[in-house]
Amino acid sequence: MKLKLIITFIIVFGLVFILKFFFLNDTEKNKIYNIDESTSSPKILITVQSQKSNKRNIKELNVNLLKKINLDDLNILQPYKIYTADSNIIYILDFSIPCVKQLNLKTLKITVFGKGKGTGPGELLNPTDFAVDKNKNVWILDGAQNSVLKFDSKGNYLLSIKPNHLVYRVGINSQNKMYLISSSSKYLFHQFNENQHIKSFGEIISEQEKFAILLSGKLSVDSNDNLYFATNRSYLLFSYKPEGEFRFAINTIEGENLIPEPAAMSKDIIVLPKKFTNIDIINDANNIYLLNRDGVKGKSFIDIYSSQDGLYKYSYVFPYEIQTFSVLPDKLFLVDNFYLYIFNYQ
Repeated sequence: MKLKLIITFIIVFGLVFILKFFFLNDTEKNKIYNIDESTSSPKILITVQSQKSNKRNIKELNVNLLKKINLDDLNILQPYKIYTADSNIIYILDFSIPCVKQLNLKTLKITVFGKGKGTGPGELLNPTDFAVDKNKNVWILDGAQNSVLKFDSKGNYLLSIKPNHLVYRVGINSQNKMYLISSSSKYLFHQFNENQHIKSFGEIISEQEKFAILLSGKLSVDSNDNLYFATNRSYLLFSYKPEGEFRFAINTIEGENLIPEPAAMSKDIIVLPKKFTNIDIINDANNIYLLNRDGVKGKSFIDIYSSQDGLYKYSYVFPYEIQTFSVLPDKLFLVDNFYLYIFNYQ
């Protein structure tokens, strides 16, 4: 009997060892970069602050339409996100190809980042975000492959990283440090230096992870490298310093927080709002700009919040169903389903 138990133990131990050996080899082969959460910041319970008022304050904006470009003519059929490097260059994430396209607004010349649909080197399946670093390299996050692919400024594929957590948003700061947003980790932000994980932070998922479906949203990085994250369906705006120090968490003006405070958590079922609110987020040194349709057909709002504390300031209203947008100090770029609108504004 004892001999049988010993033989059984040896067989089980041997199988575990073999499986572990092959798993580690497969991990190395596929270049999966582990996110070591032991290096992450300590657990902090976050209390979300409320706005002083939930009433939208519409402010008049003096704009002059400079250009209206039919995106269909450029074979850009499903624009999802845009980024403006300067007044002449715009990057567009196009779901239809899938790829990121760099459009020269003077010549209408297009440079493509992405080698077509697939899983080969430089190929994409379902890109969900992208970022451009200070060297004009383009980093594309492919949610279906759970990879971030790097291309140089001419569209040549350079490398890819594959975190071991599911990621869906990417941002790059002025030091070329990369931030990934995960949907499967107890931390909101994961900081990388090229392909090396540095740290993870943003502990609200840790204590409130059963409401993670309400915490999906968009990421932005300002000129001081502060991070901002706005949720799509739960009226929340978070900000952290570049190395992970918490700045603020506040409700946006659409409504009260749907996620319970840690002390009030229970097994109650959360009912999802039927509408998406914050569709996109960008910022400058002073302001946070949130794109919001607030359930109104044929109309979009850009709500402006203070980048210092997240307090609401005012809103602009536009007679378009805007999908994504970008702001420069003197220009505004709006994209609906068919057109790119470029405005001068004061």
